[in-house]
Amino acid sequence: MTLKAGERLGPYEILGLIGAGGMGEVYKAKDTRLDRTVAIKVLPDDISADPDRRARFEREAKTIAALSHPHICTLFDIGRHDGTDFLVMEHLDGQTLALRLQEGALPLEDALAIGIQIAHALDKAHRAGIVHRDLKPGNIMLTKSGAKLLDFGLAKARPTAAAAAATTVLATGQVPITAQGTILGTLKYMAPEQLDGKPADTRADIWAFGCVLYEMLTGTRAFDGSSPASVIGAIMSSSPRPVQELAPVAPPLLDRIVRGCLTKDPEERVQSTHDLRNDLRWIEELGTSAARPAAPSRSRRARVLVRAASALALAGVVGAAYLVGRQTRNPPEQIQFHVPAPEGLRFVTSHAMSPDGRHIVVVATDARDETHLWLQTLDAEEGRLLPRTEDASFPFWSPNSDAVAFFAGQRLKRIDISGGPPTVICRVEAGRGGAWDSDGQIVFAPTNTSPLMRVAASGGEPSAFTALSEASGDISHRFPNLLPGGRLVYYAMRRNPAENSVMVASARDLASAKQLFQSETTAAFAAGLLYFFRDDTLFAQRFDATAGALGGDPIPIANDVAYAGILGLKAFSVSANGSIVFRRNSPLVTELAWVARDGRVLQEVGSPTVQTDPTLSPDGTRLAIARHDGNQWDIWELDLERRTSTLVTRDAEEDSAPVWSADAARIVFSSRRGPGRNINLYMTASDGRGAIEPVFEGTASMSAGGWTADNQMLVWRQADVPPRSNIRTLAPDGRPTVLLDPGASLETPSVSRDGHLLAYTSNQSGRREVYVAALPRAAPARQVSTDGGAQPRWRRDGRELYYVSAIGELVAVPIGTHGETPVGGAPQVLFPAGLRDSAFVAQYDVSPDGTQFLVNRIHRQSVDPLTVILNWSSGAGARPRW
Repeated sequence: MTLKAGERLGPYEILGLIGAGGMGEVYKAKDTRLDRTVAIKVLPDDISADPDRRARFEREAKTIAALSHPHICTLFDIGRHDGTDFLVMEHLDGQTLALRLQEGALPLEDALAIGIQIAHALDKAHRAGIVHRDLKPGNIMLTKSGAKLLDFGLAKARPTAAAAAATTVLATGQVPITAQGTILGTLKYMAPEQLDGKPADTRADIWAFGCVLYEMLTGTRAFDGSSPASVIGAIMSSSPRPVQELAPVAPPLLDRIVRGCLTKDPEERVQSTHDLRNDLRWIEELGTSAARPAAPSRSRRARVLVRAASALALAGVVGAAYLVGRQTRNPPEQIQFHVPAPEGLRFVTSHAMSPDGRHIVVVATDARDETHLWLQTLDAEEGRLLPRTEDASFPFWSPNSDAVAFFAGQRLKRIDISGGPPTVICRVEAGRGGAWDSDGQIVFAPTNTSPLMRVAASGGEPSAFTALSEASGDISHRFPNLLPGGRLVYYAMRRNPAENSVMVASARDLASAKQLFQSETTAAFAAGLLYFFRDDTLFAQRFDATAGALGGDPIPIANDVAYAGILGLKAFSVSANGSIVFRRNSPLVTELAWVARDGRVLQEVGSPTVQTDPTLSPDGTRLAIARHDGNQWDIWELDLERRTSTLVTRDAEEDSAPVWSADAARIVFSSRRGPGRNINLYMTASDGRGAIEPVFEGTASMSAGGWTADNQMLVWRQADVPPRSNIRTLAPDGRPTVLLDPGASLETPSVSRDGHLLAYTSNQSGRREVYVAALPRAAPARQVSTDGGAQPRWRRDGRELYYVSAIGELVAVPIGTHGETPVGGAPQVLFPAGLRDSAFVAQYDVSPDGTQFLVNRIHRQSVDPLTVILNWSSGAGARPRW
């Protein structure tokens, strides 16, 4: 059927036809509920009744719905209206890559950018078990926000016998190759194994990616012909001309990458779009001078780069000193390479490069989510764990690069990298960065809510160094950097997060501290430059340390760098000689699964994605969860029986920590959408159709925990003066009341589903433990965990409570009463949870009868390595190419 402008499909008003293909017509339409423009893909009438084709349409919907990525066209809805099936998708303004290629080859920088974006999108799909199978320029849309991958109509979750049979038909010529439904892909971009009748896996997408990349770089197709037979012959038996013959400006490594994608044997082909993305990004950052020799294998190349770059760095440092004496104008060469995480470990946000630029110390977590310090010396092939550095955070170096200071176990410690165990310098509560000067003094932040302190590196009693400004609303000074001439730069966190600032002060006159600029993150100083973040990009700018003043224009270095926003910390470090190490942002991907009490995985739910805070509805049939689409966090509602999902909130600010009302009609969640971007409480209808209303707004951070028995009083956690927090209730008249405030950090409140009991985590004993209290008085409270615990959840009848132990095991504890006071029985370890860690929300929920657990397990942590740029500041006078 053909729809006319003005016709409706449910709430969608047709505006006009965009295009048509074998799988249906696409229309521009208006969503009359949300007043936004969408694209609607309609299944034609003549095949709507065909069960196979309709199944294929439904498969496309499920495939797209499983993917959330900034470079994949977003699926908003699926529907059926008067017998017409349709998909509702993001409407994209732009042109297809195919249309752009009619003008010829793309500039090298554009081809690289598009290639990186599409490789990232394919990596997302492949990690979810999805093969696109029809990657081509016509299915890539170029928009203002970047490239978008379209049309998963030929995608499949796994190779199947039916798919293999279909491609066998093509290969044996039993039907014309243009027959509808037979060619599962577009001929000129199909891999040899597809033409040979074999099932297509992710390597077929890599072949097609190589074809697309070749066409972007050269303006010609990798495989072409005057007939289908000649195209097949070219794919099966010939190789395209080298990229550099047609695009001389392209670096040789690009031709190597393209040829790796277009290897006939899939076993010898590039095996991962994740590796492709990293390789292309590496070339983009280096510029067109990248790597003249042919690249060795990826793991070997990483080792070779570490060794070679280290040798060049040391030569560059020595040579620079000599050449400066000769007043040469030739600066040391800038070199970039990667340091991958070792097997079994993953790097987190905090790391530090030594002042001499020869070492990097990184906070790394193991399979049990325990943290350690990993030392990588750049002229060594392998790094090593530093002994007895468990629970380490925020390392920083001694000025002579022979020792590392760090925070662990409520202590500031130091360890010599030449050997020996750590030694204690002083007690701390929750350290937030430090700096070590040449006089043997350390300036550090001892807590979340303190000024900077000073202590001898050999140990002793700390003394006050800075003072919090009441007039400025300071709540914390942290991450200090010591400058020449007795000055320092530090980060000031304030009651209003929008006013957090990078500060500069003289150690002789700290009262004269002045604000350099407002910022969400800290800054660092080295070699006459101040390094800082703005709009998600790392910049360097000339900085007069004596005057404490910036000069010249900021120079961009890299974007998409990892960020620990709640701490004000970005994942970068700078050496004294102006070399940089940073880690790019890679969100933690998790997967939902139903797990039995003995740890057996019963069923996976949905596809792996970036998600957090799962919460089941009271009857256990629906799930509320926060998901990240590559740009923002929103709340989604999943119907676990129908296997459908609904977007509940839509906002540029971060939405998280959903909690259901007792009747499951409403969801309360935390968000920064309010005044001052504080994390406050909001409520909306669980189907996403109602208005979003504030529950309570203020200057503190809040997260909901549930409702009292009469469904009239909301219980929530509030952090007025971090790290201290309390638990409060909100009466129907809007009056808040403090329920619990023991002067400690109270986290993850959880109200039993009958509304009579409250569980929560507190560190009042010196470590996190789980407590239970009766509502509405919540006193007295009783500790029910015995060896550390967090993230409590209730069985529906309130007779059993669950929590995560200090070593990541899921524990069950029976709950009884003594009079009106709840008491806990003996805890029973059920199974290792493998959860995404979180102090403030639970990462699992339990079925009403307590027999199954819906667990948000870590699926993978991106292995994006550390990026090192040696001698960066030597060329900082000109705008770099990365």
